[in-house]
Amino acid sequence: RAERLISTAVLGFAASEAAGRFARHDPATRDADFAYLLRSVRFLVETAAAGHDTALTEQPRPTPPGKQNDL
Repeated sequence: RAERLISTAVLGFAASEAAGRFARHDPATRDADFAYLLRSVRFLVETAAAGHDTALTEQPRPTPPGKQNDL
């Protein structure tokens, strides 16, 4: 499961970048976004490996109206 999710996230980012979805952002912003993705993936892997994977199986809380989600 982890491999599928990680590869989907990374390939999705790469495909979006290749398709020009991020063209309006400068390279530093794209690099920072990818670094954020990698930190997030690392956190999820370490959390699951430590046996604290309930955070991975809980349903996400909805974003309150008017508040942007950081993901």
